[in-house]
Amino acid sequence: MLRAPEIPEQAQVTRDLRRLFVLGGVSTAAILPFFVPLLEQRGMSASQIGLSLSVAAFGGLIVTPAWSHAADGRLGIARALQLTTLLSMAAAIALAPVSSPTLLVAALAVLLVIVETPGTALSDSLALANLGPDASSRYGSIRLWTSLGWALSVVVFGAAYERLGYASALPLYALLLLGYLATLAPFRRGARLGSRHGSPHNSRANAWRAVREVRELPWFLVGLVIVSASSMGANTFVALQIVDSGGGPFLLGLSASLMALVEVPFFHWSPRLGERIGQRRLYVAGVLISALMIAAWAFVSSPLAISLLKVASGASFAFSYSATVVITERLMPEALRSTGQGLLQVARNGLGPIVGVAISGIVYQHLGAAALFAGCAVLQLVGAAVVVGSLRTHPPRPTPS
Repeated sequence: MLRAPEIPEQAQVTRDLRRLFVLGGVSTAAILPFFVPLLEQRGMSASQIGLSLSVAAFGGLIVTPAWSHAADGRLGIARALQLTTLLSMAAAIALAPVSSPTLLVAALAVLLVIVETPGTALSDSLALANLGPDASSRYGSIRLWTSLGWALSVVVFGAAYERLGYASALPLYALLLLGYLATLAPFRRGARLGSRHGSPHNSRANAWRAVREVRELPWFLVGLVIVSASSMGANTFVALQIVDSGGGPFLLGLSASLMALVEVPFFHWSPRLGERIGQRRLYVAGVLISALMIAAWAFVSSPLAISLLKVASGASFAFSYSATVVITERLMPEALRSTGQGLLQVARNGLGPIVGVAISGIVYQHLGAAALFAGCAVLQLVGAAVVVGSLRTHPPRPTPS
């Protein structure tokens, strides 16, 4: 389907969004792939890390809908995203010098994860609010810039931490968030605040209204929670498996870089594929790739082999993430756009990790990596079946072109 050429103003908005998403990828790459080994280096066991990240996910579950509600109201998406970014900077700076006692390390790590969790939903909402009437079909072409920023930077960070140690990740992350704040500046003015036309419905938007009005939403979210729990559990502790098998930060960074490079073309293709085969099939394809990759982890022990297999998650993530963002956008009334994306992140990065990461830490520590990965692969398929079933009777509406 051909798209009309962008007018100059819209073209500038697109360029601003690309810069925002690139800096988002770079800043996240500085900390996310290395966070679990950093916590292990500071004295936390696998089960303690799992419990802490589960508590953090519960905190994210509480705060993300609140931020999304505020973003749909008078605060606006851009200002909400600025505030969460400032809080993330403060939390990273607070954790940076702390290496003991373990309880304090855990508490500050939990705080950092909680305050940065709403950022993903808010940035997605900001993009969808500013891309025009064909926003959902263009989302993948914007989201791929996050993967590109991640891919070009994470291997550099891995090499740096190989020499400087994991401790340098936190101050670097805080510094990069300053650059991210700068890219938000163009969205603070006028309509680009991200609040949709100041609609009075926005200020009253909330999760319960969304669940009541959108019949497909409850089971759709349940399926996403199951997939997320298994995916987050496996991907959280595969980093420990790589390190425990003899890998270091450079291998972690290289694997994450290759994974993100794979994401870029798949995010680029996802809008066309989603329109051609349907967003549900695109989502299933992503989950199937993930399930096969996780199942393969159960049978290999070489850190290099695990890292190379992990590259497949680039295609999996691009397909499944893009599909769920678009499905959620098409399911939700316009006044509940940010609330819908917030609920999506609650399912993916809130409820899923609460269940999955805590249990996975115990399984990894007491039953081993193979048992963890085999179980997670099976749960991926179960969750995908629930998602597809929830949309079978009432598919999401198409986006007007």
